[in-house]
Amino acid sequence: MDKEEKAKHHREYNKEWSRKNKERICSRRKELYQLNKDKINLHRREYWEKHKDKKREANKRYHEKHKLQSNKKMREYHQEKENEFISAYKKGKCCSLCGYNEHYEILQFHHKDRKNKLFEVTLSKISKRSPEEIKKELDKCILICPNCHFLIHSRGDKLG
Repeated sequence: MDKEEKAKHHREYNKEWSRKNKERICSRRKELYQLNKDKINLHRREYWEKHKDKKREANKRYHEKHKLQSNKKMREYHQEKENEFISAYKKGKCCSLCGYNEHYEILQFHHKDRKNKLFEVTLSKISKRSPEEIKKELDKCILICPNCHFLIHSRGDKLG
């Protein structure tokens, strides 16, 4: 066997041995960690103290470089959560005026009284609000289908 074959054979043997003894290896690692936990944590704290300025600078550079990407991901995440919240609220409900209930997703929120309205119930407006605030505002609204919503506004915001 030449040098490369020996190295390959050795790697394969080590993989097989590790696979067979995985449980034993894990338990030994846990034991060693428990025995040396104080030293490890002290070392981590010392390392952080020694390198914290470098780490902070590296983090700043990373966040500056990926700022737009991070903001976009956060915006998408929050929009998804808000969509889930609104969708869960609408699910199983129907238009308050005509009773339409085929596709609850298209139902729209209409404030019963414009004077009590704090904000519109749209994704752009609720993104900065807490779930409690949103729930309070939703309680001031009725769910109606787009056709009824159009009719209400074309008549000058008079229900029925």
